[in-house]
Amino acid sequence: MLSAEHRRVLEQNIRLHETEAYFYNATHPENFNVFEQRRLKRELRRLAGEADPTLPVLDLASGTGNVSDHLKAMSLRTVACDLSLEMLRENRAEHRVRCDATCLPFKDASFGAATAYSVFHHLPDPVSTVHEVGRVVAARGMLYFDHDHFLPQSGKGLKGYPFTLLDLFGWGGWLVLHPGYLGRLFRYALWGRRRHRRNLRGLNQAESHDRVQPERLVAALESKGFRVELGRHRGGSYLRAVRHEVPGQIAEVSGPAHAPAAR
Repeated sequence: MLSAEHRRVLEQNIRLHETEAYFYNATHPENFNVFEQRRLKRELRRLAGEADPTLPVLDLASGTGNVSDHLKAMSLRTVACDLSLEMLRENRAEHRVRCDATCLPFKDASFGAATAYSVFHHLPDPVSTVHEVGRVVAARGMLYFDHDHFLPQSGKGLKGYPFTLLDLFGWGGWLVLHPGYLGRLFRYALWGRRRHRRNLRGLNQAESHDRVQPERLVAALESKGFRVELGRHRGGSYLRAVRHEVPGQIAEVSGPAHAPAAR
């Protein structure tokens, strides 16, 4: 049974991201920064090369699809899950599932890999989520979690993405390729920004980097048979892990994920 605080954090995240979805891609620099996207693509290509190709990839709290778009371009079968229906409507993944990350509606060992980008500071219980991810990822499965406070030194940068002149040029180039977002930016300037600031003031539990406790996440993953690597980059830090064994599992489990598409 969910605690009152858990439910409150979930409700605040739903409310925040329902109102953010329409403007999200055009107002978050990490989505159009050329260097950040190149770095992310390189990491995902590494994951794609090492993960079991017979199993799909789970993009946890996928949002509007920053990661799942890259995975799709690499011809990987991807299941995008998110708590916000409006975010999923903006997502172009073929399979989209609305769910709570702490209670994933998938069979054990359904996925060959799992990804999460800028996710864990939104979760009411990151450790429970890690246990759930460990349940649905198969033997020899890969994990890649990015842009969160996995290392103490990364906390300062995560208080706000360090917007630079390069981001501005990247933004301009991105808008040339996605002219449909010009109208959204106009609406954001008129009323979206004020609503966003009002939401952030009223929804103070929707985001909390204090809930991301790296030592507990690492311990939870190691208890599930993962070997964990932590690292830092310009926008924050990452957690990469590979599962060498599944505790208590004798026969290797494989098969398609039970993931009905939500459209």
